[in-house]
Amino acid sequence: MEFFQYPATLLCAARDQLSAVLKGKHGEVPTVRGISGDGAALFEIWESLEKTWSAVLIAPSSDGGQMMCLVASGTDLMRILGETPGVPL
Repeated sequence: MEFFQYPATLLCAARDQLSAVLKGKHGEVPTVRGISGDGAALFEIWESLEKTWSAVLIAPSSDGGQMMCLVASGTDLMRILGETPGVPL
């Protein structure tokens, strides 16, 4: 298996601040959430009615709050219907 490094700089801010931008400026709300294997972080997908989306990671910050980092964002979000985990395509 080959891996590559994706050249990206993460945009991180306090969770309440970045949440306000995603909601206010982009009309996005969280619709999918998962917990990392070690339990140290949350992964969320935010989406809007206009089919924009943002993927974020949320982890504790040093001040006792939570830090949210924007991992990726885009347009034309589509749901894949009929796919079942564990069943080959």
